[in-house]
Amino acid sequence: MEIILEFLILGFEIFMLIYVTTSGASVSALSIVAHALGFALANSTLAIAIILNIMAYYTIFCCIVDCIRHLKASADEDEFRQAKEQIGADD
Repeated sequence: MEIILEFLILGFEIFMLIYVTTSGASVSALSIVAHALGFALANSTLAIAIILNIMAYYTIFCCIVDCIRHLKASADEDEFRQAKEQIGADD
């Protein structure tokens, strides 16, 4: 993750160097490109966040389902033990 941030900072520095050393017409073109890249990065980050949230909610849902199944199995096992003890006590 840190290396990605370093490359982003390096890219920004290179962009700023080009931005400062060029004339007005290319500055406008570079500004349009920079805004397009920023828009694309922001949207991709949002999409990744949404996907990760969906995965987290799915994991939570699966944990709740597994917990309910475990509790049901435990309750059934306890009922079976109690019924078995009652049959043994009746004899």
